[in-house]
Amino acid sequence: MKSAKMNKRLRVLFVTENMPTPPIAGSSQRTAILLRAISEVADTEIFLLRSNQAKDFLIKSNFKVAGNYDVHTRKNFWINLLRVVFPMRDYRSDKCVENKLRETFIKGDFDILIGRYVSPSLKAGLANIGPAVIDVDDIDISVLQNRIKSSQTSWFMAMILKYRLFIIEKKFRSLLKNYKALFLSSAKDKLILPHRNTHIVPNIPFNESKSSELSLSSGINVLWVGSFNHRVNLDGLDSFIKKQWPIIIEKFPYAVLRVVGSHLPEKYAKQWEGGRNISVAGFVENLDVEYKNAAFTIVPLWDGAGTKIKVLESLMFKRTAVVTSHAARGFDVLVEENAILVSDTDRHMVDQVVMLLENEKLRNSMEDKGYELVKENYSYSCVSAVVSDVLNDF
Repeated sequence: MKSAKMNKRLRVLFVTENMPTPPIAGSSQRTAILLRAISEVADTEIFLLRSNQAKDFLIKSNFKVAGNYDVHTRKNFWINLLRVVFPMRDYRSDKCVENKLRETFIKGDFDILIGRYVSPSLKAGLANIGPAVIDVDDIDISVLQNRIKSSQTSWFMAMILKYRLFIIEKKFRSLLKNYKALFLSSAKDKLILPHRNTHIVPNIPFNESKSSELSLSSGINVLWVGSFNHRVNLDGLDSFIKKQWPIIIEKFPYAVLRVVGSHLPEKYAKQWEGGRNISVAGFVENLDVEYKNAAFTIVPLWDGAGTKIKVLESLMFKRTAVVTSHAARGFDVLVEENAILVSDTDRHMVDQVVMLLENEKLRNSMEDKGYELVKENYSYSCVSAVVSDVLNDF
């Protein structure tokens, strides 16, 4: 569908609950990258599904914000209980949000709405207001399936999640039929979420080395980098430290686990620092030093959905990674070309970590290969081209 305003630059209203700044977590990094790509081909403003304080923060950070509605103010115990009993409430249009969004859309003379994530987009009723696109990224069905399978999920929580999955799985796909296009982060997501107009917008590394020359690894640090305000990261690393790390250092006593990441709860920081050969750095401004001192990185995650940006970031700093089969999802080219090591079980990950610690030559060859593959297949130009093609059809 071509816009009626043929001689005018498109105007896009980007609807998001997820903040594009600070770009620490992978979700915020994707939001920032999408906004950049959309803004290259259209006049873009944000409708923020958060508080006035958050809106003011974005404006001070030089983002254009057309309006906001705080979807968090109406959450309480009883509403959360209803969400458990009636899972589809999370996907029902909230008329208060929808009316405020419609008013902003009309007043700003926007042409298109682009929503970040499914639930917030449906809650805001994007398709009821105008031509709309959703950046699906993490498919809710996959999130539930992976959490149910996770060893960190209690049997009681698993029962609740199975009930939720049963209800959502029957209706989820039909909820998106009125949207003009969907952005997915992996080609495999097309099998889970069939739609007449899907486009792969890959997750790409947000951080790159500031150094003009990247050296090959020579150290014995096993590096973790990730934001701990995401439950999946906290649970995954905690399980690795408790179950796998003690076995690794029995086999390779000089190895050091270096933990870098924001929002680490103090309780976990103290527990981990008390462990053998563990160094907890918390948040760091400059990742160059951390990657330079690392032999490789680990991504011991069996939960969550979407693709793991931290895998790509590691390769852009010329450090290979040992990842779970879950974390390797969407990175077929990296797996096929042996740029990363993929573990099928916790014990398999232990063996692969030890192998890379002992085999510097293997690491180095993987680092060179991975670096070139990420530059070729997971660059900003890939995102920009897809976004531009979709918007040019409006």
